[in-house]
Amino acid sequence: MERNEDAHLTMQAKEAVRKYMLTLIVIPGTILAVASFLLGFFINEVAKQGAYNEAYSQASGVIMATAAEAAKTSGKIDALYAQANSLLAEAEETRKKVELSASDIASKVARELSNDTSFVKKASQPLTQISKNLNQRLEDKNSKSIGLAKKVKVIEKDINEIKSNMKIHLHTLH
Repeated sequence: MERNEDAHLTMQAKEAVRKYMLTLIVIPGTILAVASFLLGFFINEVAKQGAYNEAYSQASGVIMATAAEAAKTSGKIDALYAQANSLLAEAEETRKKVELSASDIASKVARELSNDTSFVKKASQPLTQISKNLNQRLEDKNSKSIGLAKKVKVIEKDINEIKSNMKIHLHTLH
């Protein structure tokens, strides 16, 4: 068959080709594209939801473990705080006893020495050495009570610092 260069399709043939293209290629192609888009969107959303659920379950496990640990730590801190308060009260009581016993010792020594005739005889001699010994004893007792008072202050400071850190830690957990 020879090909005719001037051959043109008739209007009916052109219309038939358009109809063929529209019904067999364009419409099914558009429907397939929309269906593919919707299916891809649905699969993407399902995958995202699954990932979110897994991430939330893992995070909630960590959060619950941290909260449980914080509760345990809070209980331990409360127990330590009570123990520190007990020690503080005991240290204060001991400090008071040391102060009282130091003054009692001094008054007892003074009474005993005033009743001792040999001491009264020696009192006419210079009292410098005896005074030094008594002052040294009193200073030793006072330095011990001051040392206890310093330890009590350090314990109070540590307790306040623990309380402050716990409040900050509990606040960050909430």
